[in-house]
Amino acid sequence: AVVSTQSTGAYFNCPEILEVLLDASKNADIDARCKEYDQGTALHMAAAGLCYNAANFLIGRGADPTLINNKFKTPYQCIAEGTKHDLRQSPELIEQLNKLLKNAKSPVSG
Repeated sequence: AVVSTQSTGAYFNCPEILEVLLDASKNADIDARCKEYDQGTALHMAAAGLCYNAANFLIGRGADPTLINNKFKTPYQCIAEGTKHDLRQSPELIEQLNKLLKNAKSPVSG
């Protein structure tokens, strides 16, 4: 249930939900997989839904942007994949996510 709730927090761009959940688990679930979303992480969901605030929060808390889902995609490669936004109206948001995820490093490589 925690994985689905984290994914929901990311999908709906709600860092406050993510913060409560990650505080409760002491960040242990930050890269938990969600079977409903191709075994992606909450960061995959945030990227796919153009949820910059959630993605930025997750990166700040140590989410690993190098993990791949079962389609062999990183969160960066999932940007705007699952969005309902009109992408023509979201170029700045897409660019912000591109920069955030392209420059993000794995917390274990540092």
